[in-house]
Amino acid sequence: MKKMLLCLTLIFFCLTSVGCWDIHDISNRALITAIGIDKVEETSTSYTFTFEIINPVNIIEEHHETANIIETVEGTSLREAMEKLQVKVSRLNFLGYLQVVLIGENAGRKSVKDISDMIFREPQIASRTRLMFVQDGEAKDILEAKPKLAKYVAAELVAMTQLEYELSLARNQTFYQFLNELRSTDGRGFVSRVLATENNKTIVRDGGAVFNNWELIDWLSSEETQAANWLVGKSDATVVGHLDQGIFTYRSDEKKLKIKPLKQGEGPRVQISLHTNGQILSKQGSNMELTRPGNLKKLEKLFSDVIANQIRSAVQKSQAAGVDYLGIGTAVKGKNPKLYQSMEWEKAYPTIPIDVIVTTEIEDVGLLE
Repeated sequence: MKKMLLCLTLIFFCLTSVGCWDIHDISNRALITAIGIDKVEETSTSYTFTFEIINPVNIIEEHHETANIIETVEGTSLREAMEKLQVKVSRLNFLGYLQVVLIGENAGRKSVKDISDMIFREPQIASRTRLMFVQDGEAKDILEAKPKLAKYVAAELVAMTQLEYELSLARNQTFYQFLNELRSTDGRGFVSRVLATENNKTIVRDGGAVFNNWELIDWLSSEETQAANWLVGKSDATVVGHLDQGIFTYRSDEKKLKIKPLKQGEGPRVQISLHTNGQILSKQGSNMELTRPGNLKKLEKLFSDVIANQIRSAVQKSQAAGVDYLGIGTAVKGKNPKLYQSMEWEKAYPTIPIDVIVTTEIEDVGLLE
């Protein structure tokens, strides 16, 4: 009995003490919140890594406008860059708080397989980390810009992404969501864009970046991204329509999307059906009484046409590029795998007929009357 108690005591001691020897106090770590990755030269295998590190003293003290330290090193991999960074800071580098990875346009124009792989293989990086591509500039430009409403750039960018359900003008994805999209489509994808304007003094996160064969091939404006987001986004959207010399603003609060293949005599085609529920936010230059059922029907028809035209423009741009970054093929494959295979979707996509049907329901006109 005594031997058994002694054994249980020893086991308990071992279980409770395991791992304690390697614990690092967070106050002794250099918290990296953002990484910028830029290509050094066209033919080089090296990258410029720009790190944003939190300055804890400036976080606490309110009179400091910013609380970030920017360090830049060159390396062929993230791990090598981390080692070079370590000799420049007095605390242990830590990626567990990494929020944003920014990739400059020159780096994105090359295959992002290597960059994605080095990020994916870093065990400290969390799945919530956001990935953004920088148009007309380098990732370093964004990290050196001054945030407006936060003390460091990563916090500013993350705050923007948290408006996902309020902002349809930007593409929102985590790094792992984008990586899974690329892997499942042989390198086709649609991810967030960010810009630095006014001599790198202002950060703008809108629009999107289009990928094919793992390479950045095109940019989408905020308007083009809103159109694409009817098919791939989760956000609500605000649209404007003109009727009888009046200007009306409609807010979509809920949507139901269906994409299905159709077989017809002339060959296969695809039908996109979207139903939205929402409310009228404003009207200008019109005396229309919105409480009348007939007038509401007119407005529902108006916004059905506006949204349908947006979706058609998104489809046309995607087909013109020859890249199905809208996920239409994925939906077709899920509905009819045999048809998808027989069509050779990637080849057929640019010319396949795609019908768009939109119905809009106005549930509320607010206090306009």
